[in-house]
Amino acid sequence: MKIAKLVVSLLTLACCAAANAGLRCNGDIADIGDSKASVLMKCGTPFFAQAFCLPLRYVDLDFVRPSDAAAAVSLGCFPVDEWSYNPGSGQFVAIMHFEAGRLASIRYGDRIP
Repeated sequence: MKIAKLVVSLLTLACCAAANAGLRCNGDIADIGDSKASVLMKCGTPFFAQAFCLPLRYVDLDFVRPSDAAAAVSLGCFPVDEWSYNPGSGQFVAIMHFEAGRLASIRYGDRIP
């Protein structure tokens, strides 16, 4: 029983460590918190990049239901960039999400044939 708990604990730890791992690029690692310039130096130019603005809204929950978007007050927008990297055949497209110029998350898209 103790061995089973130990195995489950080690597997959980390994999964958590993998979830926080950055993206290996040209022998270096682009990690959460890196600047766009740092990622560009480590990984090179992305094959696809897009920039957009997420609207910031304020909703006073004492007077407005959260689902009532019409009552929300617009406070401008928050700059967001997404860069996509093609790691090669048989790999998954890596999509890097930047907020305020820093790498906020890495997710994976479709597998490259």
